[in-house]
Amino acid sequence: MEARPARGGPQLSGEVCPPGRPASAPAAVIPTRGGCAITPWRGPWRPLGTQNDGAGLKGSLGVRTYRLGGNPQISLNGAVVNDCPPELVKQIVMHVTDSVVCTDAEGRTVWTNDRFTQMSGYRLDEMLGKTPGSILQGPETDPGTVEEIRNAVATRQAITVEILNYNKNRKPYWIELSIKPILDESGQIARFIAIQRDITAFKQLLVESKEMADREKNKVDDLRLVGQMSSWLFSAQSIEELVVIIGESMRKIFPQADGSIFLYSNSRDCLEYSGGWGDAAAEDLHFKPDSCWGMRRGRSYAFGGEAIMVPCGHALEDKAAYACLPIIAHGDTIGLLHIGFPRLPARGMSREQAQRLERNLELAQICVEQISLATASVRLQNELRDKSVKDLLTGLWNRRWFIDMAQSELRRSTKTNKPISIVMLDIDHFKRFNDKYGHDAGDTALKVFAAHLSDIDREGVYAARFGGEEFAIICANTTTEEAVAIVDGLRDTVSEAPVIHAGQRLPSLNFSAGVASAQTAPDLRTLINCADKALYSAKAAGRRQTEVFGEIIRQPDRQGAVVPPATPAGSNLAHLMHG
Repeated sequence: MEARPARGGPQLSGEVCPPGRPASAPAAVIPTRGGCAITPWRGPWRPLGTQNDGAGLKGSLGVRTYRLGGNPQISLNGAVVNDCPPELVKQIVMHVTDSVVCTDAEGRTVWTNDRFTQMSGYRLDEMLGKTPGSILQGPETDPGTVEEIRNAVATRQAITVEILNYNKNRKPYWIELSIKPILDESGQIARFIAIQRDITAFKQLLVESKEMADREKNKVDDLRLVGQMSSWLFSAQSIEELVVIIGESMRKIFPQADGSIFLYSNSRDCLEYSGGWGDAAAEDLHFKPDSCWGMRRGRSYAFGGEAIMVPCGHALEDKAAYACLPIIAHGDTIGLLHIGFPRLPARGMSREQAQRLERNLELAQICVEQISLATASVRLQNELRDKSVKDLLTGLWNRRWFIDMAQSELRRSTKTNKPISIVMLDIDHFKRFNDKYGHDAGDTALKVFAAHLSDIDREGVYAARFGGEEFAIICANTTTEEAVAIVDGLRDTVSEAPVIHAGQRLPSLNFSAGVASAQTAPDLRTLINCADKALYSAKAAGRRQTEVFGEIIRQPDRQGAVVPPATPAGSNLAHLMHG
């Protein structure tokens, strides 16, 4: 008999010739467990294979037997041992770590070793007369591999493949299967020997390695997307731009999740929906900050995968896992990023689902940190910009911003041939008010007046403080008559509104105004000069009124053309233009 291992396991390739029996005489019957027997073929003994020493596989057992005189001699991994009796050969085959199956020429099982029963759960008496494939193969066994085995057997070729089998309990396991035909003296197939090595652990290791590699690749891809998002976030100049960038980016980073962005309302008493992605987007959604555990505790909160969980008040209907991540800028919480994971149940998660949620939460935390940093940057930019273009006392635009905006609107008016007017305003008797009630009361009066200016609800109307009690309004796409109507309506509101300072009700304010249209001036400097002249005319006429430059101040020249008068030496135009 010659034994040839498949990648370290023994593979029979000859027959046992018992001692004292001639090579051409019938071989002895070798008893096996379970009352069955294996009868090698009759005929001259001859080895049919070569030694496979199982290179690279630890624990391999290479067996080769030779007929030397009376008893066969056995070689274990190349080392020749003393003459080996048939009973020892049988014991070796029965106790190797690989399973051995012997079939007849039709592929029907005639013998198995103990390891086969341990591996598959089937005893020899359950396998006799049946093809191993019909018993061991299952629904996920690769049909291509099965066909490959059939072709090799049909062409009398040895084959080694990896195939998925099922044990008696229908639990799948992977094997490395080596099949070799055994020929009789006439060269016909007498039987097949199959060696099966359990490689389930190795296959599982490959799967885990691939999963790990995939996770690392996904992590790299996710971080690349986070990097791209950060680049866009730090290019934003407003909170509104940030919200748009966050929605677009998170849709790519979390394609299987839904999310919403909530920002504090101006009153800071509720969180209002500002944007989002997926099915969670709902423009009318708002809730109290203390109804969210993440906002209440000041740190990220995940609902899902834990033994003890309490749902947020704003997400009581959610059955899937979600995360609430506060957006914090310079230590101030300004909003909330809510991410829902509809494919992950909040309760009863599998181990794989819990791991997936944990990875998503780690990535979400990285994202919200970038969002918070970018938000802080935008707020700082806005604060610096506001300080440069906003009046600190009243919150209105300052003279610098007004000049830039007026220049822009004047150019647009010239291109579109649409009207534009400039209004100059001055609070009547403000010095007297200051002297009587004090400068703090005067500051309160300025704030009240500025608040009414800010309340003008008309597109293209911008109010600014020039300094002291002087204010100005740009009225884009507005005729002179419309500008006068805006100013008169403002006067009615201001004159009826009380000024409350330190719990004391002070007299209401009044103001004078001058209006000039772009038709009366070739440039902004002249236009402001004209509006200023109209303002002085209104004050000279008794205050608390509005004068229009084109109707009051314009005078004909000697040729009959209408031109604005020269600026008097006492005019404050240069002061208005350059501060």
